[in-house]
Amino acid sequence: MSTRRQVIAGLGSVAAGLATSGWPRQAEAARRIDNDDLLIFFDTLALMRRGARGQSARPSHVRKWKGPVKVRTRGAGAVAHRATLEALLEETSTLTGVPFRRAIDVEPLDNLLTLYFLSAAEMDRLYGPDKNNVCYTNTRGRRGVLRTARLRVRDDFADCLHHEFMHALGFDNHWPSLKIGIGAPSALANRHAPERARGYSEWDRMAIRLLYHPRLKPRTPRLQALATARQILPDLLIG
Repeated sequence: MSTRRQVIAGLGSVAAGLATSGWPRQAEAARRIDNDDLLIFFDTLALMRRGARGQSARPSHVRKWKGPVKVRTRGAGAVAHRATLEALLEETSTLTGVPFRRAIDVEPLDNLLTLYFLSAAEMDRLYGPDKNNVCYTNTRGRRGVLRTARLRVRDDFADCLHHEFMHALGFDNHWPSLKIGIGAPSALANRHAPERARGYSEWDRMAIRLLYHPRLKPRTPRLQALATARQILPDLLIG
């Protein structure tokens, strides 16, 4: 993973423009978040994709859902976490502007997110007997538009829900936090890191709103997306 210095250098004029343009700070949370850091946070999570094991993340493009998303659950554990999931879907719908709604009739199998609550034994059968096998997300799409997602969460690790939902929304990478010099809390920090947020942090909410801003189109390449993100930032707390 690149250092914060390397990331800032790579952003070039995009980060420089942020330093001079500024953006409205009506909310108390905004006064705690530096503009440059927010753009780096967004870049790291939304525009860099995890490489294979042992490989660094690589530049990518905008990936997001368009249109209402049908959400179905599988597994006995779903009942115990119904209230948490309903609140998560409501918050996610508000942040993205895309309805995420529970559905029974899922035909056609498009714009579909399936959430599996699995026992420890079921996770072991799927991924092997490893104590770290607690949650996974796989997404599929075309030309930057997400079409399906499968989330698998061990039913005694429901605190992974927000983490996996951010992956399903198009944030492919994890948040290395202090390794690049930004101590931002995030649901996408590693599970045992001090920066791990149990729900969406304020940084996560801003990044989600930024990714789902209508001016940021699916499949937009990384550098172009960063330039557009800089232009969008002044609207972030107004819209």
